[in-house]
Amino acid sequence: MTSDNKDWLRLMLALESLEEGFDEHRLPLTDKLAGQKFELYPEGEEGNIFIHFKDASQAEWRLENEPRNTEHYEAMEVRPDIFFVDWVSHADPKKSLSIVLDLVSRESTLLWSQLPSAQDARADLFERIKRTNDLSAVKTHIVHGGVDGERTKKIHGRTADLVGKRLKHTYSNKHAFEHIYLNERLFCWQSLEGPDKGLADTEPVDYIKIAEDLYLFSWRERIVPWVGIVLIDLVQMRTAGKVFYGDIADPDKVTNYTVGARVSFSLLRPSKFEGHRPTIRHGCRMALMVALNWSVEC
Repeated sequence: MTSDNKDWLRLMLALESLEEGFDEHRLPLTDKLAGQKFELYPEGEEGNIFIHFKDASQAEWRLENEPRNTEHYEAMEVRPDIFFVDWVSHADPKKSLSIVLDLVSRESTLLWSQLPSAQDARADLFERIKRTNDLSAVKTHIVHGGVDGERTKKIHGRTADLVGKRLKHTYSNKHAFEHIYLNERLFCWQSLEGPDKGLADTEPVDYIKIAEDLYLFSWRERIVPWVGIVLIDLVQMRTAGKVFYGDIADPDKVTNYTVGARVSFSLLRPSKFEGHRPTIRHGCRMALMVALNWSVEC
């Protein structure tokens, strides 16, 4: 299957208008953390992290034995006393920190995201794999830890629970996507509604179980310098999270915003998309997976 120039142009133009319509089903931002202080104990790191949520939008934080930083943050309460917190570093606008602050289990999961330089974002995919052994130019680092003490329950952790599931994510009447969670490394997405309708791809992922039927899902795109980080709640059937990306034409132009979607188990069939056949942007996908010795069943 091939992509024509019209599809590529549509992708570039669509990215400029993606932000509109992704907050219709987003959970409201919360001020419940305002005034609270926490010490996080990230496992395997050199020191603890101290956070003071000074008000509903400003957080002061520091690594142990390092200077303080003040960031603008947004927070959503996904379940009672389980929060998704996110900010972009004012010192490095291509770096962000997303935190699942779980005051039920007294655990935290931290996900650092680093967008690439313009040069790395435009690098040839094969050369990128040879040089970095990675499909995406976006880098992420995931760490678990305790809240105000070492964690003891260790509920947060990698999982394969979502593998084999197929979910429709409806952000608004303007944006809807289908996700197929292929295996512990990859998922497929296709746009069902929106300016990028008909586009599809396969991306590297991380799945973290936070609580029963609550999962942190993160994906990094290969073509666009993009990372998405959402909590999928299969009890409330909704998501809460953020997307963070560089413009495809100008990777140094960075966008970050919180999002939310209604989710449902997908019953869609190929006939549903007659006239809107998904465009696979990567003709060498299967050859690449064979080269990496990955087994994928669609």
